[in-house]
Amino acid sequence: SVATRARIELDEGHLEVAKTSIANAPLSAAVCETLALVQLALGERESARLSIMRGRGLPAGDEEHARLEGLIGMIEHADGDAQSSALAFRRAVDLAARSGAVLEEATYLTGLSNACVNCGSLGDAIAAAERAIALFEVLNRPSDAARAALNLVVAHSETGRIEETRAAFDLAIVLARQTQDARCLGYLHLALADVLPFDNAESI
Repeated sequence: SVATRARIELDEGHLEVAKTSIANAPLSAAVCETLALVQLALGERESARLSIMRGRGLPAGDEEHARLEGLIGMIEHADGDAQSSALAFRRAVDLAARSGAVLEEATYLTGLSNACVNCGSLGDAIAAAERAIALFEVLNRPSDAARAALNLVVAHSETGRIEETRAAFDLAIVLARQTQDARCLGYLHLALADVLPFDNAESI
């Protein structure tokens, strides 16, 4: 399909070729999604938003619409609107779950958890992170599970509850070490240090 060919060009870094190949394609949710991805790669965020809005109104399955909502969640996150990002990711989660797309559901749950942390909805952040971790572990994706667990650590850290933060940290550190994710490991230690007493040796 046109959308698939444009996606290949995008993945290979041929942004203008991808944009040209899809610009006049018959509208569909998949075409709008791919066009939005190309526009985001080109830094055309508002154009991407319009493409997604157009795709939302077109007939498609739940999984296709979930991907559009996930993109909106990413854009709202980049714009610093955590509340709108959380709403979009929540819609994406619901649509992905309804379609049985487990990997996508887990991915959007990770985005939802991050957005909920940023807007202070810590209970929702914790629930979303725990669900994401469980799904990623079933899918045998420890690297993704570690990133979701990082959200869990941060959410518990924000509550100031040391015991819960420590338990989440212990889970996350095992997952991150499995995949030798140095960046995730670094963020985990920072999140733990934020909640430990200042004179605790682990916070130094």
